[in-house]
Amino acid sequence: MDDEAVRGDSRLNTCVVLNGRGFVGRSLVSRLLRLGNWTVRVADSAQTLNLDESDSVLVDALSSGRASYHCVDVRDKLQIVKVTEGSYVVFYMGADDLRSHDYFYCYKVLVQGTRNVISACCESGVRKLIYNSTADVVFDGSQPIRDGDESLRRPLKFPSMLTDFKAQAEALIKFANNRDGLLTCALRSSIVFGPGDTEFVPFLVNLARSGYAKV
Repeated sequence: MDDEAVRGDSRLNTCVVLNGRGFVGRSLVSRLLRLGNWTVRVADSAQTLNLDESDSVLVDALSSGRASYHCVDVRDKLQIVKVTEGSYVVFYMGADDLRSHDYFYCYKVLVQGTRNVISACCESGVRKLIYNSTADVVFDGSQPIRDGDESLRRPLKFPSMLTDFKAQAEALIKFANNRDGLLTCALRSSIVFGPGDTEFVPFLVNLARSGYAKV
């Protein structure tokens, strides 16, 4: 699609980042805003938007109208429909940390929530849905993945409930491709770290300090 067509239709410049305040979501929002041609709707489950010094790009975009914040619970399809109406692409980052929640809650967020996102995108006329999955959906813990691609099969048994649910969610996303004009894809990220990381790098630092690891 040429640049003039994109500039002529504001919908083509509008995207939604679901779980946009999670670790990966925040980086994606910042990148989209820095590109300069996107109007970004940041959606997350928190009632209010708590900003810090790392959110300077988002603060400027909120002031100029290039970004907006929306409280959205993926368990409620109507909320998703409302935030996705008039958007061209939806980035679904998934939930960051569900380890402290029970089985039913995790299922409702990861599996039923993904169904709601797909259905809402179709209802809203969204053209593209990009889902941030995990490499864990093709990893059973028994051997490393080398030169892995889309042909890798899911293991017969997953090491955790959360991984099982994430695999179900990814399958829903892939199966929905070309449904009602919606194009979908899933990105299988592995261990993600970088600016703002509060888990992986601190874990490595603490491990090194403990004396139990070779450094």
